[in-house]
Amino acid sequence: MFRHFRRLARHPQRAGAGYVTQSNSSSARILNGPVHPLTPPDPPPPGIVLTPDTASPTPTHRHAPQQPPQMTVKHHFEQKHLRITVTALGISNLTIPYLWLRDACQEPHSVHPHTKQKLFKTTDIPLDIHPTKTTLINNDAASALEPEIELKWSHSIINQSPPESSRFKLSFLRQFDQPSEWENRRHKASHLTPTLWYTKPHRSQGKKTDPKNKIDELQDKGELFLDYTHFRHDTKIQKLALERLNSLGLVFFDNLNVSPQASRDEQTHNQTELLRLIQSCLHLDIRRTFYGDLWDVVSRGEDAKNVANTNLALDYHMDLVHFENPPRFQFLHFLKNDVDGGRSGFLDAYSVVAQLLLSQPEAFRTLASVPVGFEYMNDNHHTYFRHATIELKPQTSIDRLMRRPHELLDALVAVNYSPPFQAPLTLPHHPYNPQHNPSNHPDTLHKLVKSLNAFVSLFDRHRYAFEIALKPGQAVAFDNRRVLHSRTAFSPKPHHINPVNANTHDASVYRWLKGAYVDGDSVWDRIRVLNS
Repeated sequence: MFRHFRRLARHPQRAGAGYVTQSNSSSARILNGPVHPLTPPDPPPPGIVLTPDTASPTPTHRHAPQQPPQMTVKHHFEQKHLRITVTALGISNLTIPYLWLRDACQEPHSVHPHTKQKLFKTTDIPLDIHPTKTTLINNDAASALEPEIELKWSHSIINQSPPESSRFKLSFLRQFDQPSEWENRRHKASHLTPTLWYTKPHRSQGKKTDPKNKIDELQDKGELFLDYTHFRHDTKIQKLALERLNSLGLVFFDNLNVSPQASRDEQTHNQTELLRLIQSCLHLDIRRTFYGDLWDVVSRGEDAKNVANTNLALDYHMDLVHFENPPRFQFLHFLKNDVDGGRSGFLDAYSVVAQLLLSQPEAFRTLASVPVGFEYMNDNHHTYFRHATIELKPQTSIDRLMRRPHELLDALVAVNYSPPFQAPLTLPHHPYNPQHNPSNHPDTLHKLVKSLNAFVSLFDRHRYAFEIALKPGQAVAFDNRRVLHSRTAFSPKPHHINPVNANTHDASVYRWLKGAYVDGDSVWDRIRVLNS
């Protein structure tokens, strides 16, 4: 092979497209496709450019046993891409465009080494960019190091001169032919996958008994609550809390400090305790809304501006779906619950959606395609937004999900369901134009209500729900865009004589919760970092 290199060096006209080199003396097979004469300033050179590591070997090396290559590269200049094959890893003709390679460069001239931010725009890259030299590094099968590929570029990008080189590890490029897999691996999607509370939905709905779900199982094993006294100082428990919050959408804490009195110092203490849980222990950022950073859920009777501040029963719902971007996670710290009733209910809407897809796919289609409006017009605020009840990732094929229901969790973004804040339903426009708006069919309203009935009818199944009476000093965090929450009606206990004044216009408070919202990005950021 090296005798062939020397002949090409002496007779460059014979080299053709031969400008791929290796940085070691292995016998890697280098493949080169036809050269297309691309635009200046730096067309592919006529012959191989030998690096010091690929210079003529000594006679001893010339007759040494040759190792098969780990990686081979073939250029296709007309199509403006290269192809990588690594037989040992099952990689065959992995096709990667030159534009993508230049744009994805991670070298210090392209990504700032300290800020980790990109130093150029994609539009700065010339469309005709191509490699003028390709070097394979650590490509000997005997090498313990990971194979790499280095590309010297034909063009500089705007504000860069001369043209730079890009270097990629094989692990960075593999699975590129499966873009979703490549992104999932880079951004640790496997650590962010939700887990259904009930994992075996049935096409038949004839079962009379409901099995226990994953939350029930945690309770039976005595693992439902995380002890806050240990949680505060143990990063492993903190990691467990975040991963459970993301995977199951629900996590409980016990043994938080609580001062159910109304003095200024004790009010500050209660706020600090919830802040410590969210910010100091979990390192999360609180999402501010028009309720503030922290807010109270207290029984205020006729003075209530929100149904949550009454003593009425609250059916399953989600908070702030009248926002364009509702908060993803909600935290509630129970400070006082001296009432009869007031049990908290939680329901995994993702499990319900999975069952709906199997048992009533047309209802699933309607709820995933017809938006519903939500509004809040009170207390000097007016918010409104429309969401599909089942929110899927853009360009998701519902027909494909019907054929492949196991792909549902990869497509689900959120569930949006909150009857207390539902706006009047939108009526179809006339005349009906299916090309302008397919959801504007005259029968859409009837289909929507029928589909919502099918959705809600699954709520009664215990396999999807969990109910608990939380006590002062306990807290719960849940996924507000997945887990529906509810509350039974309540009344003060007869023996209650000295009601708490929660600094709320001297209203008597028998049930008092401190709450906060957290965005999804904050939780997912921490999970990725903890799993680095």
